[in-house]
Amino acid sequence: MSLIELKNVHKTYGDGRSSLWHKPGALAVHALRGVDLMIGKGEMVAIMGKSGSGKSTLLNILGALDRMSEGEYLFDGTKVRIDNPSRAAAFRREQVGFIVQDFALIEDMTVYENVALPLRQRRLRGSVIRSRVGGILEELGLADKSRKTPLELSGGDQQRVAIARAVVHEPALGLADEPTGALDEETERGILDIFCRLYETGRTIIIVTHDRNVADTCGRTVRLRDGRVEEEAP
Repeated sequence: MSLIELKNVHKTYGDGRSSLWHKPGALAVHALRGVDLMIGKGEMVAIMGKSGSGKSTLLNILGALDRMSEGEYLFDGTKVRIDNPSRAAAFRREQVGFIVQDFALIEDMTVYENVALPLRQRRLRGSVIRSRVGGILEELGLADKSRKTPLELSGGDQQRVAIARAVVHEPALGLADEPTGALDEETERGILDIFCRLYETGRTIIIVTHDRNVADTCGRTVRLRDGRVEEEAP
């Protein structure tokens, strides 16, 4: 059964007019051009392509961070209303966990406080927060670092914290944008092992990457070229 279905998705930035010369098409950037894509529940998918191919735009639409110019986005059979800010925010909060290359941790908060943020936003009881945060920190080998701040951690541990924060609220969809781009090979392998363990629990994970090793870890690779999908065999 599919979790995600994109139908004829287009994304154009700019209105096609230059502010100086008013030449049609001067500022229009067609980031996505008629993307059709289905991703099943529990899949681990890599998205690859050259710079400017539309990878980040596609990820932003999947995470309801950016709206489409045209097309339809179905999530678990229901249309995602990215054009409605409150509904898009609720979708992100309930369904999506984001992991980015630069970790995006709050430096003056502890590891525990960073990971607890998504649960505090949901106003869960303190006992529930302590249980979930403690469990995910233990699972990812961070229990002994819960009182440290991000600046006291290695790059690999910072990424582990970012992953813990992204999945502590048990989202259906995990989106990662170049999650190993700033890490050495050994640390990268450890982070990929974490993604594999999350995948084995039934989560759907989509990773934008330029790294062939990362893509080979996934069960399927989708290539983008000039805003269009070209899919490889598993």
